[in-house]
Amino acid sequence: MLKDLWNELSKPHAQLCSFILRVGLGTIFVWQGVLKLVQEHGHRWSTTLPEGTQLVVAWGETLCGVALLTGLLSRLAALGVVVIMVGAIMIQTAKFGFIRIEAPPVGSTQSSILVGSEYNFALIVMALGIIALGSDSLTVDQLLFGRRKGGRRAPEGVAAGFGVKGEATPMPNLPQPDRKGEPVKAGPE
Repeated sequence: MLKDLWNELSKPHAQLCSFILRVGLGTIFVWQGVLKLVQEHGHRWSTTLPEGTQLVVAWGETLCGVALLTGLLSRLAALGVVVIMVGAIMIQTAKFGFIRIEAPPVGSTQSSILVGSEYNFALIVMALGIIALGSDSLTVDQLLFGRRKGGRRAPEGVAAGFGVKGEATPMPNLPQPDRKGEPVKAGPE
């Protein structure tokens, strides 16, 4: 039983990874966006950004978060997250470095570690994971369009490059091994 559990856990779980990334990132951005929107309707949460930019960022974070949570155009929403976070790094957090460490005040022995651009970088990596993996099957896209990753429907029980039981499927036009495991030569010698 333990061996079966280990075998199952050692298999790739792209659908589960996509779900975890999508819901986690969506939750973060819904909260961040809503917190910005409730501060004077989204245009008083920053002292350095113009009001119009604040409003666009607040609504962008909220809408991308909702789209990720529901699985509606997840790759596009994740791309929106990347754009927002690259902007946040360029405008706000790059000046602090990747990790911001402040020296202790005179007479104190405790230094401060503040947020630099590493948080934005982590969110970008999560969003790129969603872009690479696509959506899982528990999405609004699946309900509305019946799509699989890549926009095309895969045969039942077949993932890209794998057969029904998870065995690798042969690649076309490549020499395949014979029953003894030796490659069969393709074409005349």
